[in-house]
Amino acid sequence: MQPLNPFLAAFFKSPLPAQCLPAQGHVLLVPSTDVLLTSRETEAPPGASLADSVATEEFLASHVLRIPDPAKPAGAVAAGGKESTPNLREMRGKAKQYNTINGRNVVIKDNVIYTNKGFKVLASANLLGDSMFYSDTLEPRGWLIYHISRPLVGSWEEIKIIPAVLVEGTRKAMALQQNGASPDTEPSESAMVPKKKEIKSFHDLLNHFPVIARQMQSGLERLFQEKARSNSMSQLQASPNGSGSQRVVEPFYAEDDEEVLRVSLETAVTNAIDLFQNVDKQQLSLLGATTELTGPVVERLIERYVTENVHNMLFPRLAALKRPEDLELEAKIRQMDFVDVSQLGIVIEGGHRGKQALISRLARAIDEFKKITNAGSPPEMMDILLSTMKSVTQLGDTPPMPGNHSISSSSEKGILNMNADTLVSLLLFILIRAQVKHLQARFLYMRHFIFVDDVDSGEMGKQEDVDSATDDIFAVRKIKRVTMDMRSLSSSSEISFHSRTASIGTIGSGIEGDTSIERLSQTQDSFGESVLMMAVQNERPETLKYLLDLKSYYTPSIVLSDSNNEGTTLLSAAVQLGHEPLINVLLKFMADEPTITEEHMRAYFAKQDVWGRTVAHYLFHAPYLIVDYGRMMPWTQKDKNGQTPLFAICRSYDHALYHTMVQQALEIAKDCQGDGQPLHLDDHIDGKGNTLLHIVSDAQLCLRILQKCDADVNAINDRKFTPLMVASKYGRFDVVRAFFSDARVDITAKELRGLTAVDLAKDDDVRNKIDDLVLFAAPPGTDSRTTAVVRSYFVEDASVRFVLKSGAPVDKHSYAVTTCRRSLTDFEHLAKLLAMENPASWIPSFAVLRSPFQIPVKPSRAVLKELQVRMDWFLRILLAHPTFATHEMLWEFFLVPDLQPDMMEQRSKLKAETRAEKVRDELEPLEDVREVEQFVDHARENVRGVNHSTKSVARRTNIVGNSAFALQSTIDAILSALARPPRLINQINVSRRTVERNYSSLSRSTRWPLGLLDDTRQRLNEEREERMRAGQAEVNNLSRELRYTQQTVAMELAGWQDLHERMGRRAIRELARGMVVVEKMRLEGMKRALRKLSEVRVDAGTLSDDLEAPAGLDIRVGSGVANDAAGAYAGLNAPIALAGLEIQADRKANADPRAPTTSAGTSGDKKDKSRAHAHT
Repeated sequence: MQPLNPFLAAFFKSPLPAQCLPAQGHVLLVPSTDVLLTSRETEAPPGASLADSVATEEFLASHVLRIPDPAKPAGAVAAGGKESTPNLREMRGKAKQYNTINGRNVVIKDNVIYTNKGFKVLASANLLGDSMFYSDTLEPRGWLIYHISRPLVGSWEEIKIIPAVLVEGTRKAMALQQNGASPDTEPSESAMVPKKKEIKSFHDLLNHFPVIARQMQSGLERLFQEKARSNSMSQLQASPNGSGSQRVVEPFYAEDDEEVLRVSLETAVTNAIDLFQNVDKQQLSLLGATTELTGPVVERLIERYVTENVHNMLFPRLAALKRPEDLELEAKIRQMDFVDVSQLGIVIEGGHRGKQALISRLARAIDEFKKITNAGSPPEMMDILLSTMKSVTQLGDTPPMPGNHSISSSSEKGILNMNADTLVSLLLFILIRAQVKHLQARFLYMRHFIFVDDVDSGEMGKQEDVDSATDDIFAVRKIKRVTMDMRSLSSSSEISFHSRTASIGTIGSGIEGDTSIERLSQTQDSFGESVLMMAVQNERPETLKYLLDLKSYYTPSIVLSDSNNEGTTLLSAAVQLGHEPLINVLLKFMADEPTITEEHMRAYFAKQDVWGRTVAHYLFHAPYLIVDYGRMMPWTQKDKNGQTPLFAICRSYDHALYHTMVQQALEIAKDCQGDGQPLHLDDHIDGKGNTLLHIVSDAQLCLRILQKCDADVNAINDRKFTPLMVASKYGRFDVVRAFFSDARVDITAKELRGLTAVDLAKDDDVRNKIDDLVLFAAPPGTDSRTTAVVRSYFVEDASVRFVLKSGAPVDKHSYAVTTCRRSLTDFEHLAKLLAMENPASWIPSFAVLRSPFQIPVKPSRAVLKELQVRMDWFLRILLAHPTFATHEMLWEFFLVPDLQPDMMEQRSKLKAETRAEKVRDELEPLEDVREVEQFVDHARENVRGVNHSTKSVARRTNIVGNSAFALQSTIDAILSALARPPRLINQINVSRRTVERNYSSLSRSTRWPLGLLDDTRQRLNEEREERMRAGQAEVNNLSRELRYTQQTVAMELAGWQDLHERMGRRAIRELARGMVVVEKMRLEGMKRALRKLSEVRVDAGTLSDDLEAPAGLDIRVGSGVANDAAGAYAGLNAPIALAGLEIQADRKANADPRAPTTSAGTSGDKKDKSRAHAHT
């Protein structure tokens, strides 16, 4: 099966893998799959597919790094003067170069890879993570993959996919985004007209036109310096002796000072406008041609620019002049601080709900008006005033679409028409609640210090008239409460008095309206708290009971609708206080009232405050309500953070009744589902992706959720943390142990940085306990002892350490656990010494191991994990080995913390010599080797057959994991052991032929005439006899060694066969068990997805023709939906295609009532759909 990533699929189809030998010396830089599938190369020819762009040799070879061999001769360090293994701490922040297999060069620094020599275009990409990939071959080779954020070759751009969401006005919005053109403008015309610069302030104008800025710079600087000098002179005149005392200004002198300030500012603005008009005429022409600015607009920009620069000098003096009037006005405002909206004399429709909507609208206007304190010029203050007035008169809180500068008809529907008297009343309420300082000075600042715009006409004039009306109200000497309605009665207001409607009924209600009990009983303070809410907040149950008994003033509808500005109801406030008598009074009132039914109580409990929380979200303050009224609570209703009431209860860690409260909440929430199924945890996921398993802190509750709830135990949150990772990070070891007891939990899951739950442990104590859990998760040996390599980690000196643990039961309830730390060199040294002592035995050999530090700035955790697995199986195989299972050196390796390698090597040499002497002394030479040859040949053929079958099964089942590596290592080891007897037989045959040649040479007659050189001939014969005896001795020793090897191999071959069978059975059993768990989880995930889809019903009216579809989207309705959908959504990615098929299927179901209904999710369920698609 080819990989999903286009790069990997193209790479393993190309001849490049054959050139990258060995695979351990090469690293693949693989662009992420989503980038390749959602992007295209801009330089590719038209019509070229993604495979054509990726499958080129240039693209593939430029993403394969050739890693230099770290093995160097012994003198390399001394000659070069540098260490072969760099320190990780020293490598941080340093750049390192790497060559690709096609001769190009890249630089890696701080997790970022940069293209260098040989690349046509300089590019960079982030190193996202690493993994090991095994090719689909009979002899799989492990390839180290580093995922990068973007390709290094070519210019890639994202393919924008128009979402299949029908929104009103989408086509117009898309047209407006094209060069600012209107929807009716032709594309060719809009493309020919250049887009003009957008200038919002005079500062932007100076930045876009530096020539104008240079010509005006000196004049503006001189202007502001003179203004600052005149301001300092006026301050010196105010205090001639330099004291900080403030002189008393008479009213007529104040008016003169105000006029002086106004004239000086007007002169400055006029001079600035003259400076602008005196600049180069070509620049002014260029300004008019490239912008939308006109003369009046530029004058307003200049005025705002000047006033902003002199604001800090001008406004403090004006505020000082008007300080007495401001103090008087602020005192009057403080006296009216608790005025209620109902006392403004306007008719509020909709009862309490309409009043709350009006208060909400006024709250937005108050927040807008408070911005006036930070305004830096009179025009900005005027803009804030206009925005405040618009906020008061605008019904909807939906902001206008960005980029849409025209006022559409839909936006006009949100404007509320009201007369000036009503607007004055509302603005009066805003002024009282805003509590803005220097209010009189600010109004005067806006009225008299704006020169370019006419503040007496248009919108500004209306605003100023309203402000004048409010000023007149506050100017009344005798403060009265006023009552106004839509027929306009504004007491003591000179402006509105002339426009009021003469009505006896209206005049007569002017005084009684504010003092009637009915009106006063419904008033609220500045926080929106009514009399009932005040009784609750002050914890007065007797007062609350007395008020609730006044049924004529506090009807059930009024009580149930009562809430403050934050939307908190009476019961919610009482529950938040945890005051049981208050809660009982309210619940008794609702229970005794016959007009309040269960449906009313359910709706009341489901009311949300401004944070989206209901009464149920605060039940941890009153947990006894869970049993009594839990079945009426909205357990799946989420607040603004996405938390359900059950979620909030599970987070109350410090509650005294935490366990009982959460257990009761789980039971009630399950019963409230109404489907008789286990509790669906996917209904209780907050905005950060956390489930109940992420936040629960009690181990028993965690076990209950795992066993009795419908949960995705490996669900990840926004930080890619699983529940196990969160429990490990916060040190909840009991919860971690509960997760380890569930077979569905993936203990090797990684987060964004590649860290597992063990790496994220809170401290070493928690990490050590998790290591113990990993140890006892491994299968025990025949002697009930469990030994495993539980963890591996990096060391600063660019080496790896493995944590070995071995545990044996002491009694029924306790284990004795020993912990050792070993390096990769220690494992290699152990294998070397065992092979020295027992040369005929088979030992699992280490294949060519890859170093995890091939890219030091980001060491590979995938390679580290692979090394840990290899070392773990190495120990397991040795402990099951028929020869080494009881070897003292092996047991010392995982029982003795501190090893002494020199003494171990010396002891192994002595044992090897003793073994050789024992073989020579005790075993008889083997005369006939044909029997051994037949035995070895037969055994090798059988083992080779097993080897081929094992590889074939591993490939077909796609298991390239722990068991496959272990089985393969044992097979390679036994084949290596079976190769030793043929080597000994060859040596014996060579030695025998040598002996036979010496014997034949000695037995030949070599008589020389006259007896010459007899001494030399005698010496040569003696040497031949000596060589013949030595050769025969060597043959005898080799024969004895062959006999020993045959006996050892024959004995261990039976043990290997039994071990191979047990390992194979265990691998198949673990495969079956794992597949059952995985497929069961997938089935549960699909059930959850189908349940989510069945809960959502798309109304056919929401897809009516009045909604405009985006350009290019073809919606087919009628017969043949499946065939049409296959073509219409063939080019879309999976989630969009799924959504499209659901929409069309739902339309078909609505068209044919007899057809089965297929529901589709709305836009609010995108997260559930994507999760469902991931499961399927």
